[in-house]
Amino acid sequence: MSNIDKDTIINFISACNELVNGKFILADIKISKILRAISESTDIYNLIAENMINYDFDKEFAKAVVKDSQGIEKFVLPEEDEKIIPLVFCLLVELDSKRINFNDFIKAQFPLATNQNEEYVAFAKTIIIPFRNAVANYFGLDPKEVQENPSIEDEPLNNIIDEKLKEHLEKAKEVEAMMRQADDEDLKTVTVINSTVEIPVSTQEAFVEAVYESQRYREEQEEVELLFKRIGRLSRILEDKLVYVRNPLKKSNITLLLDALYEACEIKNVKIIVAVVMALNTIAGNERSMRAEIKELNTICYDFYE
Repeated sequence: MSNIDKDTIINFISACNELVNGKFILADIKISKILRAISESTDIYNLIAENMINYDFDKEFAKAVVKDSQGIEKFVLPEEDEKIIPLVFCLLVELDSKRINFNDFIKAQFPLATNQNEEYVAFAKTIIIPFRNAVANYFGLDPKEVQENPSIEDEPLNNIIDEKLKEHLEKAKEVEAMMRQADDEDLKTVTVINSTVEIPVSTQEAFVEAVYESQRYREEQEEVELLFKRIGRLSRILEDKLVYVRNPLKKSNITLLLDALYEACEIKNVKIIVAVVMALNTIAGNERSMRAEIKELNTICYDFYE
C-alpha cells in the first residue's frame, strides 16, 4: 500500500463527505462528484474493478432490500466491505445515469423517514458513509482525519480583508478558544494574522463572527452555483426530449423557453429562471416525457427561495 496515491483517495473521501453534509436538492451533483473522484483515482478504480469481477448487481441489490418484522421493506447493506464496495458503486452509477430515480429510491427504501430531508440523511448514513469507510479502510486511511475544507474558487476582485479572513480562518478559531478560556478582562493580547496586538473582546468576537459569516456565504454561493449548473443540465435533457413532442408549434415554443432558460443560467438571473419554469409548466407540463425534469426544475426554483 506504500505506492498508493493518497491525495486522490482523500479527494474521494471529501466528495463523500460533501454528499453527507449536503442537501437533497444537490444530491445528483454530489453523486457525480463521487464517481468523478473514483475515476480520477487509479487505486480506487482498480479496487472496484477487482470487486466487480463476475458481479451481479441486480441479484445483490435484491438481497439488500429486506423486510423487517412488520413487513416493511428497507435497504440494508451487507456487512463485508468487499460486498459493500461494488454494490454501492453500481447503485451510484445507476442513480447518476437516472436508470434509478434518486427520489423514488430513497422514498421506497427508507419508508420510516417522514420527509425528503430524513430520507436523504438515511441514504447518506446507511449507504454513503459505509461505502466511504470501506474504501478508506482498505487503503489504511481514517476518514475522520480528512478535514472538511471545500475548495471554493475565489472571485478575482476579492478585497484584502476578505482574503485575510479566508487565509486565517484557523487562527480565528484559536482566538475564539482563547476567549472562552479567558476571564472577564476588558483587553487581551492575542496573535492575529501574524501580529501581536491588543484587541477588545467585543472586537475579537466580531472578527470571529465575520470569519464564520464569510465562510458560510462562500458555501452558500457554491451551492447556488451548483443549482445553476443543474438547471442548465436539465434544460439540455429537455432539449433532447423534444423529439417526443408531436405538435410543431408546441415544440417551437418549448425550444424557445429552453434556450431562454439556458441563457438565464449563464447570466445567473433567478427571476428569469423562475418565470421561464412557470411558462414551461403551462406549455410542457402535460408532456409525459418531460414531467420528471420539469418537476425537478420546480423543486430547484423553490429551493432558491427556501
